[in-house]
Amino acid sequence: MEVVNRVYSCKFVPPLSLKDCEQSALSYGLKTTLYNGRPTMLCVRYSGIDGRCTLILFASGKARYMGKHDAAFQHLLQLESVLIPSSRMGPLRESTRTVRLQLDLPRNYVPLRISQIPKGCVWEPELFPAIQFTQWRPLCINLFHSGVAMVLGHSTDSQLTEIRNVLTDFVYRNRAL
Repeated sequence: MEVVNRVYSCKFVPPLSLKDCEQSALSYGLKTTLYNGRPTMLCVRYSGIDGRCTLILFASGKARYMGKHDAAFQHLLQLESVLIPSSRMGPLRESTRTVRLQLDLPRNYVPLRISQIPKGCVWEPELFPAIQFTQWRPLCINLFHSGVAMVLGHSTDSQLTEIRNVLTDFVYRNRAL
């Protein structure tokens, strides 16, 4: 299992001057983009040797941290009190993550040949070259012919283990002989 992206959300007490936050971020050498359209938001990008992540502050009082590397999150969190002087952020909550699963494939694996789409699956190879499993909604699970499955949504490690087992069994049952 490899976490490709995590999204954390939290709230702060508005109003917050996004311009002031932008100036603070720029003084620390962070890249920023201020959007004045709908929604009004400030995007702060952190990039270091320990990874990259992004903080998005919305004028409504919501915030999102997005990225792959936990160490980069920690550095951006340490800058939080400097970037947001007039308001304190609430606790972070993981709202979603994207996980890449490499399935254990049978020997001499040949890509799937599906003669009948199983219940709870969607397959439209002309539009999207993956089998979409819908039985774990609200999670979105896509199985590609390479044996890679992408799991999008708020999943637990036990769910990921179950998904890997079910998909591996599915691949073995539907392989070309």
